[in-house]
Amino acid sequence: MAGDNEIFVHFSEPIEKPLGGVIDATDFTYNADNPTSINRITISGIGTEEVLLTLGSPVTVNEVFNQQALTTTALQDMAATPNALVPPAHRVSDVGLGQRSDKARSHTGRDRQDHRFRRL
Repeated sequence: MAGDNEIFVHFSEPIEKPLGGVIDATDFTYNADNPTSINRITISGIGTEEVLLTLGSPVTVNEVFNQQALTTTALQDMAATPNALVPPAHRVSDVGLGQRSDKARSHTGRDRQDHRFRRL
């Protein structure tokens, strides 16, 4: 939500770095900065399906309204012939605006901003 410094990201399937590496905060950029930390929530071996990114400053209403992009480095799914993730791709319809008491909660109980990435 606007006002929070976290973004929740859900990938349609587990993803990894090229050549099989675990993703980290340097694989994401929001508003010209990398997140300060990453919490891998849903994992499958080295693959990651859901993460909670912590930003250095809160997401603003203007960033949400103007569809500020969360971008990624070269990431891929874990198929036998990997498919590259096409950055940036998020659906603004998954981003909620509301009062602080209306925040969505992840299964970890933490507030989340939801950006969904899709593979083309």
